[in-house]
Amino acid sequence: MRFIIAAFSIIVCTSCIAQKAVRFPAGKHNYILDVPYGYKLTTVKDDHGFKEYRMVYPDSSVIYITNDNKSGGAINTVKAEKYGDGIYLKILSSDTLNINGIKSEKYWREQKINNIVIGYLNVPPNKKEQYDQALSTIRQKK
Repeated sequence: MRFIIAAFSIIVCTSCIAQKAVRFPAGKHNYILDVPYGYKLTTVKDDHGFKEYRMVYPDSSVIYITNDNKSGGAINTVKAEKYGDGIYLKILSSDTLNINGIKSEKYWREQKINNIVIGYLNVPPNKKEQYDQALSTIRQKK
């Protein structure tokens, strides 16, 4: 019994260490997202002043967060393939919208929460649960 408790404790602690809290400024607020280690952070700013932060992993999977709550992630072009070019995420600012799909046996997901959009793409099936968990950790700091 003690062995089982010790093994469970090691597994729980290991899963806690496997993620890093990353802070993203978006207007008047900061958002924090717990993402898996091993990424390279890049930032993209478009002509309209929207900013997108991308955590790019060696296996080509990407987690992103943007303040472009109309169009969503610029990197996520597969959503247009599924829903059409006219898809816009801008709905009432307090609403939440979640869209997702599979392309070439890899998962993608985009979620609008209030005035930000978070998502992932190119995620292999064996990591989908981990990336879903990462997106669920989003929280706002003033």
